[in-house]
Order: sequence, then C-alpha cells, then structure tokens
Amino acid sequence: MSGRQGDHREEEGRDRRSRRSTWEDEVQDHGDQSSVSRSLVLCYHAVSPSWEHRLCIPPDLLLRQVRALSRFWTVHATFDDAFRNAATVFPALERLGVTIQIFVCTRYARAGAPLSIPELVGDDPVQLATMSWDELREHANRGVRIGSHAVSHPHLTRLSDAELQGQLRDSKGEIEAELGRRCRELAYPYGEQDERVRRSDDVIDLHSHILPGLDDGAVDLADALEIARAAAADGITAIAATPHVREDYPTTADAMESGVRYLRAALEREGIGIELLPGGEVSLEQLDRLSHDELRRFGLAGNSNFLLIETPYWDFPPPLGEVVGRVRSFGMNPVIAHPERNPAIQADLGKVAALVDAGALIQVTAASLDGRLGSRTRASARKLVDAGLVHLVGSDAHTAGIRDAGLSGACKVIGNEPLARWLTESVPAAIVRNEPLPPRPTPTRRPGLLARLLGG
Repeated sequence: MSGRQGDHREEEGRDRRSRRSTWEDEVQDHGDQSSVSRSLVLCYHAVSPSWEHRLCIPPDLLLRQVRALSRFWTVHATFDDAFRNAATVFPALERLGVTIQIFVCTRYARAGAPLSIPELVGDDPVQLATMSWDELREHANRGVRIGSHAVSHPHLTRLSDAELQGQLRDSKGEIEAELGRRCRELAYPYGEQDERVRRSDDVIDLHSHILPGLDDGAVDLADALEIARAAAADGITAIAATPHVREDYPTTADAMESGVRYLRAALEREGIGIELLPGGEVSLEQLDRLSHDELRRFGLAGNSNFLLIETPYWDFPPPLGEVVGRVRSFGMNPVIAHPERNPAIQADLGKVAALVDAGALIQVTAASLDGRLGSRTRASARKLVDAGLVHLVGSDAHTAGIRDAGLSGACKVIGNEPLARWLTESVPAAIVRNEPLPPRPTPTRRPGLLARLLGG
C-alpha cells in the first residue's frame, strides 16, 4: 500500500527523488520489505469524500492507511499539486504526528486557480482548485513543508534546456520569495525525469576538506557530518572531497578513496541528501613526486581529466605557468584553486590571465567573494570574476569555523544570476559528467579587460 492513488498517470510518484530532502532514510519502491528503513513517504493528490476520481482518495481511507503504517514506520505524507481539498486532513495528520509536505505548481498558486493540464480537461474545476499563496503561507507557518512541482506541471523531459531551467528556477524562486524560506525539495511532475532533469538544478561544490582526519579540515566524523548538513542546507547537492596533498598533509589516493567510502556510508546512514565526490587539492611540489596514475586518482569529482592545484599562499612561483602546460601535457586540465588569496597575484591580477591563456581553469573561494577573507581578497576575487577569468566557485570548507560550507552568499554577491549558475552549476556539472564546458553567459555590458583588472 503506497498511497500513490489517483496519479495523473500510472507511473507518477514512483520516483519522488527529492534532491535537497533532509528526511532520513526515505523509502521508495524497494520491494523487499526486509530492507525497509525507518521512514516511509506516502504520495497523495486530492482528498474528498465525494469526488470519485483517479486523483482522489477519501479522507477516511487516507487516515486508515496512515494509522496502519504508522505502527511500523515514521510516516511522511506528501501532497502533489497543492489541491485545496487536501488540507481537510491536515489537522488529523498533525494530531497523528505525521510530517506533511505540499508540492506546488507556482503558476496556479498565484490565484488559487484550478490545475489546468491536458490530462484533466473536463474535470470538476472546484475539486481541482489549488491553494493560494496566502493559504500556503498559513500552512508553512504551522510547520508544513512546501516544495516545488515546477511552474506549470510540465513534462520536464520534453523541455528544452532553457525551458527546463526556467520551470525549476522560477518555481523555486517564487516559493522562496512568497514564503520567506528556502525551497529544498522538488517532486517531478508525472514522475518523469532523466539524467538531464536530475542534474539541471544541481549546485555542486568542487572544493572541500570534508574527509575526517586527513588534513586541516574535518577533525572527526561529527565535523564532517556538520559540514555536509550545512552544505545541504545551503542548497548544495554534490560536494567534492579534496583533501590537501602536500608535504604537511601527504594524503595518498588510497587514503582519500577510503575516506570517501567511509563518509558516503555515514551520509547515507544519517539521511543527509548530498552526493560525495572524490578528488584532491594537490600542491605544486607533489606534481613532481606523484606518478601520473596517482594524480589521475585525485581527479576532481572523480574525473581524471581535471586536477585541482593549490595556489601557494605567499610567493607566486615563476614555474606556475609552466606547471599548467606540464599538467596538460599528460592529459589533465589544471584547475587553479584560490589564486585571489595570493598577495603576489593581488598585486598583479594579470598573472591569472596568463594562466587562463595557458589553458587553466580558475576557481575562487566563496568566502573570498563575500568578504569573509578580508577586503583585499574580496576585491581581487570580484575583479577576476568581472574580468571573465573565473570558471568555478568552491567553498574550500574546512570546519564550521573555517570557511563554512555553502555557495549561496557568493552567488548573491556576484549579482548576475546566469553567471552565478554557470560558476556553481553548469561548469561543475560538466566536469562531473566529463562533458565540454558550456559557454560563459554573455554579459550585458562590461568594461575592457585592462580596466577591469586595474579596477577601472
């Protein structure tokens, strides 16, 4: 008994993957009941004692289902489409201690209009009426969670890339603007999704020191889980573990890979909905000491074609430009981490342009952009972004007190949503998938390169 009655089509609700969910151990259609874990998510739509429709379930039947299942699991009840009549069972569910979540199509919430999709043409508009923003706000204030069901309940897999981004981005943005709280869950309309849809709204952090006990980052598992929770709460869906690989922290590829396996198991056990990717932050001296095979095992996000290289914190070594060419010569693309924090580069940002011309990608630190690392570092980071010399933003998260996890603050500082998404979603996703990097968004107006580098 899954509670998936009255779907728009038979398959809807079978994949309710919620990429930012914080519910622990959600259960989908596992089949083998011996493997079912603590929580069970039930999917409903309309609720009415009199409307006989494939979308609708009588309230007394719904409550009997929940009471029966609550004997064995912690039950979460979700309601797709935000039908107004669903709210009739909310008080009873709350008395049972059941967590409630509504997935709303934002176009209809603007006026509480009936859901209007081809599959429901000719059905009773009164029963199809959806909750207005005022009603949703009232439910949210009582603790009901509100997630996205896109803007207009489209078939996401049939949309162009631009249409897909608009449906997901606009619905999330409107929910957050109307309700004043983060929207971290998405239910796919019709249950339809593919790799392109799943990755379309991913925020990916390709720099963190989340693996416990390997470097100056997470000290222990509790530290690592705290970083992961903070990242997930900020909207990050995937994070790369990039421990230091240098003289004071000589992390081996074996140790990194073992740490990733260990932490992945802990994240799954704790129900933290974030994907952990492998990697390493390799210092310049280690490039000459490690074999090519070892370096490829440190490939960024598990992609052996990209290598994250640490910029020294003080001097700017003349060979850095040569290193870019050498790394490219053995088949890897260098990603230069946090050059904006190097004093020599701060004094001459043209050095970064030379690295880019040599074939490097540039990653700046989120805390540099939002000012947490000082005004000079902030100015350098912003000038590099304005100059079109930055390809990625990473958190470089260490612990709760050192470069916190999260990219949203930096995205706000950038002030250009297409560019922020390119830096935190599109380019990182291309690296994860080993696809060609997407073109940089075209700016509406930008000063010349020299003026931008000199602060003009």
